[in-house]
Amino acid sequence: MLQRILIIICLVFPFQLMAQDFQIIATNTNPIVGETIILRHENDINCDWTMSDPSAFVNNTGTLISISEIELLCVKAGQFNISATDGTNEDTITIFVQPELNIPTVFTPNNDGKNDNFIIPSPDGTLMSITIFSRWGNIVYQTEQPTEIINWNGRLRDNSYVSSGVYYYVLEPKDNPAMEKKMGFVHVYTNKNK
Repeated sequence: MLQRILIIICLVFPFQLMAQDFQIIATNTNPIVGETIILRHENDINCDWTMSDPSAFVNNTGTLISISEIELLCVKAGQFNISATDGTNEDTITIFVQPELNIPTVFTPNNDGKNDNFIIPSPDGTLMSITIFSRWGNIVYQTEQPTEIINWNGRLRDNSYVSSGVYYYVLEPKDNPAMEKKMGFVHVYTNKNK
């Protein structure tokens, strides 16, 4: 009797009994160009993997066929889909590879013609805004509107130089999901006599 019930259940609900959770897990879905990410099937099932743009990654694993985990080096900024299938089930994950930002950690606004400004160019034309704070939390500089190139000369609104020290910044991209907000510190060395 029990066998007949199981057979009936399997005939009526075959996919619900046989289906497994099929999900891709990534170590990071918002990496920066130059970072390595690892993607794997959540149950370590061997899969065949495909990418919407294979030129966006260097495959450090060597194969994309019948493997449960892949390691990819991100070499191109943008939004990319990576899919995995075991022949029956499939899942797709979206990876937002952020462009590499070159953010200086120090500058010397002393009018000697060398490293006088804190400049952050957008690597892909994304508009950005920045707010820079003193160690007391006061805003010492803020962009008036988003721009492709952040360029601060180390001066306050009254045109005087900030004091030498460490300043905290918050850099925010506008209208680009592939680029995350960045926060960090910049060291400013000034010569107040100029």
